[in-house]
Amino acid sequence: MKIVSLFKVVAVLMVLTGCNQQTYNSSSGDAELESVTCSGSGAALRWCLAQQVILNQCVNCHTNYHSNYADFSSEDFVDNDLILPGNSDDSTLFQYLINEGGTMPKDGSALNDADYDAILNWIELYTQ
Repeated sequence: MKIVSLFKVVAVLMVLTGCNQQTYNSSSGDAELESVTCSGSGAALRWCLAQQVILNQCVNCHTNYHSNYADFSSEDFVDNDLILPGNSDDSTLFQYLINEGGTMPKDGSALNDADYDAILNWIELYTQ
């Protein structure tokens, strides 16, 4: 049980460590992350907006296997216990944000209101 909890904490820390510098780590062998353009409405739009935040604030500083989170679908975050649909208070990813008293993005500042709201709305109003 302790190993699973430790794994979740390490996984979330890897996801949320960000440094706001570039869209990929050119020295790591990572593929360049593609820009996301959001349109539409409902769940698809909420996920798209949250995905932009994840790509820009979380994944951009990770190397090699950490960037797998860039390929996660919205459902993958649920399946990996990183978010609990409709419950941001108990969602690991959300609780690690500086805005919520956590430490991510590492060495960064709290998310701006639009980015914070994108993550909050994606979790609270989650539908597949």
